[in-house]
Amino acid sequence: MKKESNLGKLSEKKFNKNIQNWISPEGVIFNDKKSEKLYKERVNRLKYAIKLEKVPDRVPILLNVTFFPTYYYNISPKLAMYNYEILYQSWKKFLLEFEPDSAPGPHIGSGKFFEILGSQNYAWPGHGVGEEYSFQFIEAEYMKENEYDIFIKDTSDFIVRNYLPRIFKKLKGLKYLISINEMLSGHVSNFIQFSKPEIREGLNFLLDAGNEAAKWGEATKTFKKEIMAAGFPIFGGAVALAPFDIIGNYLRGTRGIMIDIYRQPKKLLEALEIATSISIKMGLSNLRSRSNNPVVYMPLHKGGDDFLSKKQYETFYWPYLKEVILTLIKNGYFVYLFAEGSYNSRLKFIRELPVGKTMWRFDQTDMGNAKKELKDIACIAGNLPISLLITGSTEDVKEYVKNMIKLVSKDGGYIMCNGAGIDKAKPENIKAMIKYTQKYGSYN
Repeated sequence: MKKESNLGKLSEKKFNKNIQNWISPEGVIFNDKKSEKLYKERVNRLKYAIKLEKVPDRVPILLNVTFFPTYYYNISPKLAMYNYEILYQSWKKFLLEFEPDSAPGPHIGSGKFFEILGSQNYAWPGHGVGEEYSFQFIEAEYMKENEYDIFIKDTSDFIVRNYLPRIFKKLKGLKYLISINEMLSGHVSNFIQFSKPEIREGLNFLLDAGNEAAKWGEATKTFKKEIMAAGFPIFGGAVALAPFDIIGNYLRGTRGIMIDIYRQPKKLLEALEIATSISIKMGLSNLRSRSNNPVVYMPLHKGGDDFLSKKQYETFYWPYLKEVILTLIKNGYFVYLFAEGSYNSRLKFIRELPVGKTMWRFDQTDMGNAKKELKDIACIAGNLPISLLITGSTEDVKEYVKNMIKLVSKDGGYIMCNGAGIDKAKPENIKAMIKYTQKYGSYN
């Protein structure tokens, strides 16, 4: 018997309302009756899986892709990151051809935006990597080991005057700004700083970057409108981040945060409180602008079995991640988490969460054990290896799909999905994944 949720009637009412808005999206004009029927069928498959119930017809299918649509249609990653029309049209064409149950968005970023600001924390096609390769994130200590107090005391000020000038070389002038707090009086003397060439140049680059970001955003908005009209729901419109990953990915880097665990754990714990607040605000603000999607996506980069010890995970990772998840759920939303690497020793922590409010896409976790541990708590997905889609045969994929469905789909709460994101793979293998899930994933 499933344990009762402790969220209260109000949050449950919000959750059900958001799910209903997803099923019947406001402002979406479907192409035809068939598209509307397909849309509702697909959303309902996902809804039943989320709620840990048997889907009436079959196991739902998600595809997590990065640059696959561009490679498949012989479009270079550089062209996709610079030509937004080509980007979203290739994603749309891909979905219409492969027909999964949800639409992954073309969120690979903008090369022009990176170029305008002189990004230091990304290498992208033609800038740091070849034009035929996808972008790469570049970790570094963008927050120094002695800057925790500055970050904790005034986070916004640190981001504007310290962090942004370090990750964008065109924004170095922002480091000459006085603290925003010093402008409280609104006195004319506070604004003399904006006459400095270095500051004015940085602000002009910000304006240019904002205009470019708006063009990219308009293209992704058009994609969502057109693909929903064609019958494909969006799964995971908003994004939040694990607080530990905010510090470890963007500020201190892997090396820095691991040293801090031993040398200054108290400062790290204080910073994690700040990062928790940032993540919650990030998720909720994104959701407010995406009324047709109740799903928050959270990639978990540094929480796997091989990254942190059990004690470290209990101390530095889970409590803060859990707070973000629970806050989003209490506001009526569903949280979709991608657990990179192996999460075998983390499954017991997931049991602390409310029933039927999260989906965990696993990368390298024992799915049989995940089903056993989480069948009455959370929907599970993933673990179909990218290596199989790249090097295997369609018969290999068929056998994997059959075995996975037999292993974990009983009684519902399962979604077929690949593990990590797909850049390159054999198209016939992705189609086999879909075909054989449709064939063997029936509950009838």
